[in-house]
Amino acid sequence: MKSMIVWGNTPVGTPATIYLPGVRAAEILSLAGRNFNLQTLVRVDDHTIGCQTAGVTYIPIPAGGTLDLAGLITLDLPSHIQKGQTFRVVVRQVVDTPAPRQRSVGNIPEPRVSGSHAVAERELSIARHILGAFRFSIQVQTAREILPGDERALKALQRTIATIPMENRWYPVLNRYISQLGRRIVALGGRPAGGPPKGPGGGHPPCEPGGEVSFEGKVCGVQFDRFGDFEGFWLETIDGTRRFRSREKEVEELVREAWAERIAILVIVDREDRVEPRSLVFLRPPLD
Repeated sequence: MKSMIVWGNTPVGTPATIYLPGVRAAEILSLAGRNFNLQTLVRVDDHTIGCQTAGVTYIPIPAGGTLDLAGLITLDLPSHIQKGQTFRVVVRQVVDTPAPRQRSVGNIPEPRVSGSHAVAERELSIARHILGAFRFSIQVQTAREILPGDERALKALQRTIATIPMENRWYPVLNRYISQLGRRIVALGGRPAGGPPKGPGGGHPPCEPGGEVSFEGKVCGVQFDRFGDFEGFWLETIDGTRRFRSREKEVEELVREAWAERIAILVIVDREDRVEPRSLVFLRPPLD
């Protein structure tokens, strides 16, 4: 199975990245190297590949994964584009399968080869099936036209992602899109709601106003000392696992609740001391 991206009238040579958190970039590049004569894909990070737009780009999807991959395509359009231009891109999910073999018809005698019978068969042909497709358009506008819509979209997406479980396949995609949208707003002269844009690859900004740092994730472990007293917890974030220390009974109760009910939380710490929580924020209410 592969994705076929038809770049349409997008300027040739435009840098593009395709983020697919459900598969690894190394597996995609390995498949592409074995199946395509011309390899145009490059690795950007563990789950992102890059290319330059030109005609059609094929992205092989490793076997064994889910068919319902969530992803994000990002284009860095050149500076010479003009207001009013519209670029259209079509993405198709295709699978190549062998066509059925042709059977003998009627009483046509079978050819003899070296004293034994053999059935003449045509060389197998490959049939391409489209499993699904979508199209998106990019309309070139000025910063004044783009900013209001982007700022509204960012606020809505920040509210939405707080309701999505981290294990949902759309969570990392939405997280990265929020990060890109925040940086674009800053580049256009605006200010994202809630402070600076999120850092690359998702997660909350490493440095927030007021000397605070925040980490979002789910509790994946509770730590006790040799006497059985609570001394901290482990948080699974999109960027890896982080350890926080605390001996407060109230913190232990909150952490245990978040752990038992798989509630995503926000851990806020001092910029100078990133292991002692200043506060915990539940990103959704408990199930009851």
